[in-house]
Amino acid sequence: GGRCRVGAGTLPDLNPGCGDGALCDAPQATGACADCHAPGIDGVLGGRDLLDATGIAHDHGVHCDVCHKVAAVDLDAPAGVGGRLVVVRPSEPSTVTTLDWDPLTFGPVADVVNPRMGSVYAPVFHEATLCAGCHELRQAALVPGTDVDRARWPDGTLPIQSTWSEWSAGPLAGVAPCQSCHMPPDAEAGNTADIDLVPSPRVGRIAGWWRPAGTSRHHSWDGPRSADGALLKLAATLEVATARDADTLSVDVTVRHTGAGHALPTGEPFRAVILAVSATCDGTPLVATGGDAIPFAGGAWARQEAGGDWSRWPGARVGQVVRVVRHDGWRDDPSPGPFGDGTFTGAAAGNRHLQVVGQATITAVDGDGRVTFDAALPEGDEAFLGDAGALVPGQAGRAVAGAPGHAFARVLADADGALQVPHHRAVDVVSDNRLVPGTAVHTTHTFAATCADPVVTAQLVWRGLPVTLVAERGWTSPDRPIAEVVR
Repeated sequence: GGRCRVGAGTLPDLNPGCGDGALCDAPQATGACADCHAPGIDGVLGGRDLLDATGIAHDHGVHCDVCHKVAAVDLDAPAGVGGRLVVVRPSEPSTVTTLDWDPLTFGPVADVVNPRMGSVYAPVFHEATLCAGCHELRQAALVPGTDVDRARWPDGTLPIQSTWSEWSAGPLAGVAPCQSCHMPPDAEAGNTADIDLVPSPRVGRIAGWWRPAGTSRHHSWDGPRSADGALLKLAATLEVATARDADTLSVDVTVRHTGAGHALPTGEPFRAVILAVSATCDGTPLVATGGDAIPFAGGAWARQEAGGDWSRWPGARVGQVVRVVRHDGWRDDPSPGPFGDGTFTGAAAGNRHLQVVGQATITAVDGDGRVTFDAALPEGDEAFLGDAGALVPGQAGRAVAGAPGHAFARVLADADGALQVPHHRAVDVVSDNRLVPGTAVHTTHTFAATCADPVVTAQLVWRGLPVTLVAERGWTSPDRPIAEVVR
């Protein structure tokens, strides 16, 4: 069958001579992706290539049989199967005529007697440690010829995923493990076999014991991409205060982390939580005159520092905007890990305080990427090429860096200084201002008021992927709503 490659990828990046038309069918370096993303590959555990994932391992990724073959978790080993996840597979001939091998299944209870699900009690299934098998990853620089800055990262590794350590340092540690939220109780299920809702002759040795309501748990892995978005809506709240003085509307916003036991967002570093603040008079948007601006993690098709040619934006389209911001020192918000424990402060922490200056709309673009604006572009320290208009939760993300608001993300950089890169290319974590459980972050904004009673809208959304990557790959990745206040 046909094979295609779009943009950069793990295999061509990590294997010199691979890519540029050459297929990577026998890579020497794989990034260890399959150890967590396709852990059910048949055969040897660990060190496999995602190209080995076929059948169930390809179609279902982390499927039932993977987790329930975990006997223990070794936190000192590398992430994934063959390392931190101590997986035991059966090898005894079966005494059940319909099976070739006796099943060996680990789980949270000791009295499953179904001969097709020979259960062994493993206490780790009641602990967050089970999730640490994959949701905790430190990584060295992987691209050949690159390395991390040992002055910043003395052990030579970067914190790529730290969900388990975030939980361990948070208020739910020892109280509510990951399973409490991401595998909520199923009040209607009599057991995990999800048989009829009332006892029947099948209950017992074959179908399982009938258990008290709520004992059995959903295996739906509720999270930010769940259809109902219930966990996201519990994760954070918004508080908005407004004041009008002469022709200026002032807005104060507080984003408060109220729900999750880990940082928000957590997991894959591509993710961001974006606060967008806007104001209108009779439906007409008001011009932002100052206040906090959304950083690069809010999405930009391109960015330039002062001194660049702000009249040239290759790839720009008519109707897009260029937003200009001013650098105003560094924010000192609560942050997770080394960005909040004093290891990195000020410029080293990279949480730049951006202030809105202004914007202009592109009315024409020539073949060299030179643009014409509807108004003179204001001066400032940094400019972002973005999309006009406000965020629309439930729709594809817009590039809104430089607009009024803020963004919370762990931002990775590669050896060329590109930001929000895939973690296999990372040589530094340049900033990490993600929301810490139980803390709050405050922002202020000003608009030119043209009526007596302007309407202010503050939106908080979760974004799974950068807009540039979504566009490059042709993916669908809508912004998911967390909270909204209209005042």
